[in-house]
Amino acid sequence: MPSLGLRSSFKIVLLGRLALLTLIASSQLLGCGKTAPPPIDRTRIEDVASWHQLYAASHGRKLPPDEAAFVAFVEAKMKERGQPFDAAAFLVSPRDGQKFVVQYGTGSVTLGADSSVVVHEKEGYDGKLLVGFQSGRSGEVDAAELPALTAAKP
Repeated sequence: MPSLGLRSSFKIVLLGRLALLTLIASSQLLGCGKTAPPPIDRTRIEDVASWHQLYAASHGRKLPPDEAAFVAFVEAKMKERGQPFDAAAFLVSPRDGQKFVVQYGTGSVTLGADSSVVVHEKEGYDGKLLVGFQSGRSGEVDAAELPALTAAKP
């Protein structure tokens, strides 16, 4: 087997270093080091909003009084349907890993009101929060917009 000459060894080392420098340079240009944003999966927040709507419809348009009552209602309905229910994961945002902020209280809701936010992410991602509306639909808003969307309406 022929041995590699000094020139061949030098070329291999040079090519290896060139490849490494190219990789480093391209990773800097592509933003390596930043984590990719989590995918926007609205399924969970839309489920919570839809369950919130169903709770209100089943209780004379009343809000769930607290988290325990809301989760117990959903759990009972899921059991009736013969479907599994993970109470620990139900109210947790997959994007920020925090519990959703859900509207509870003694008031009532306007069923199907598209502008009433009934659930939203606590922290969200990059200044954006997912919100769930009373109608069951969802959206992503700037954190600065949230107070106007959650303010009590006359």
